[in-house]
Amino acid sequence: MFSRPSRRPTFDPPPGWPVPPGGWRPEPGWAPDPSWPPAPDGWKLWKKGPLLVVSDVVVALVCFVVTLLGWALWMRLGLEPGVDYPVWRVVGLVLTLAVVGLPAAWLNWGPSVTLAVPLGLAVSAYLDWRDDETGLFVVGVVMVFVGSLVVTAVVAGLASAAGQRRRTLP
Repeated sequence: MFSRPSRRPTFDPPPGWPVPPGGWRPEPGWAPDPSWPPAPDGWKLWKKGPLLVVSDVVVALVCFVVTLLGWALWMRLGLEPGVDYPVWRVVGLVLTLAVVGLPAAWLNWGPSVTLAVPLGLAVSAYLDWRDDETGLFVVGVVMVFVGSLVVTAVVAGLASAAGQRRRTLP
């Protein structure tokens, strides 16, 4: 219903051929039934999916903005500059991002989530820490980006796979 269109190639049967169920992939060694009419000259059996879907950009933008706002609300609101972040604030930020990112990944927008959330966290960390005179804040920003990229990729991948499995079950 709200899931993202697939970029994977889809089977396009020629006229007179039976239409397979959505997402069908031929087994190795598959051949069309000889009783089916021949495919017209130049007919391509596989249609390429779109390279970029507008909804990808919208979901990435929403995740990016939610990440920036989440950082501002959870990590900065009411804290003095230079004060360490209490654990409960970090947990609140993670839960906020999970509330937005997991449903999006479940609905097959995992790549958009995986791109936007770490980028939003890195931008937020940079904006928050840039007044550090030692310059070591850059190391922290890189650590936030790489760490959140790995975690987001794994979690979004698992959520996307679970959502895909759920959608393909009979």
